[in-house]
Amino acid sequence: MNYIKGTFEKRDYRNNLFKNTPNSFVFLEKIEKSDLFISVAKKEKISLKDKQIIPQKTHYYLKNLLQEIHEFIKINPNFKTSLVPIQLKKNMPELIKKMSLLSKPVQVGPMAGIAGAIAESIGEYLNQYFSDVIIENGGDIYSNCTSEKIIKIFSGKSFFSNKIALKIPPQKTGISTSSATIGPSLSFGKTDSATVVSPSPILADLAATALGNKVQQEKDIENALEWLLSLDGISGGIITIGDKIGIKGDIQIITL
Repeated sequence: MNYIKGTFEKRDYRNNLFKNTPNSFVFLEKIEKSDLFISVAKKEKISLKDKQIIPQKTHYYLKNLLQEIHEFIKINPNFKTSLVPIQLKKNMPELIKKMSLLSKPVQVGPMAGIAGAIAESIGEYLNQYFSDVIIENGGDIYSNCTSEKIIKIFSGKSFFSNKIALKIPPQKTGISTSSATIGPSLSFGKTDSATVVSPSPILADLAATALGNKVQQEKDIENALEWLLSLDGISGGIITIGDKIGIKGDIQIITL
């Protein structure tokens, strides 16, 4: 999602997400606009040493990742500001290249996928050490676990806020929610929430932005979801506006 300046709601929803157990560890990592809620787990008990070292390693990995992005933007400022796909360049860093390639079919600027890209990069890094990893980055989620997970959808003042959830299978999955009424992200639509599920967290983030942009009123929901499912690599989507909801695709929804 593209970031804009402004105030946004405190992330109190994190209080009800994951709790530490002997086989899991939850911690926060924040640098600049990246505000990560991280849950990791493995079969054996997580040692005190791991709990000390892993946050440090994650911090330095994220710091280097952001530095790489900043250095590319200094030379290519259009990458940060463009609202449409940009031309690929030689020697693009791998993460920058992924964002640029995946933004083309979605027809949004590559920075619309920055939160999902960071969540995916950190998630895959931590999956080297843990069997179960969930990264939440302000509505953009990387999940790769050995068991099914339930992800509740927060959609502000919508009737459906916190009343429905996604059942996520035990495989790499990206879940991204864009909103015109919540948070600091830029949206040209009117949705309370536009949620996309994809095996790629980057694509989920890019597509959620585009999906939200396409909805100005309730009657746009159907066509927007049809467009979403025409894209390769998309599992499904959900749109809410007030007391209206649209759901399409190969996704499992439960009511709460």
